[in-house]
Amino acid sequence: MTKEIISDSTFYICFLDDINHPEGLRKIINSRKFKFVIGPVVEKEIENSPNYRFIEDDLSKVREKPLSFNYGEVVRPFLGINEIEKGEHEVIGIAIVYHLKGRDFILILDEDGPRRIIEKKLSGIKSKMTGTVGFIARCYCEYHIYTKDEAVNILERINNSKFRVHSLIVDKALNEIGGCNQ
Repeated sequence: MTKEIISDSTFYICFLDDINHPEGLRKIINSRKFKFVIGPVVEKEIENSPNYRFIEDDLSKVREKPLSFNYGEVVRPFLGINEIEKGEHEVIGIAIVYHLKGRDFILILDEDGPRRIIEKKLSGIKSKMTGTVGFIARCYCEYHIYTKDEAVNILERINNSKFRVHSLIVDKALNEIGGCNQ
């Protein structure tokens, strides 16, 4: 059974633009281990990438569109009125609905604010949440999508890119990869 990935655009943009490595993302997409749940707000954000064309066809084969609904409204009680149109808030709303339906998913969020919402107010979803860097480690250790060298290379590229992540988080993922038995 394939797991569903619910992610904001940061995950996709990391590969497409920040580290300019669409092939790394295509490898995850083409592994057929996941369905990618992409709402309309996140869709617009990733379609703006000049490199989106490199993943568009592959992603369309494993993409699941959630029901047509303004998922940002689900999180309105936790946020200001203007906040519901952001992609990260859309994915929190989708995650809430999927959680209530008993769906098996991974929530990939990198922004501190939305992560705090999950940690403080939506603790039932917390165990399903990871960041881009943590997910890359899982793609080696748990899902066997990347070789060790590929995973390390991607994390090093992230560490040297404009992607906003603390180097300690990257170091933790590198240590996790080093400790995996393949």
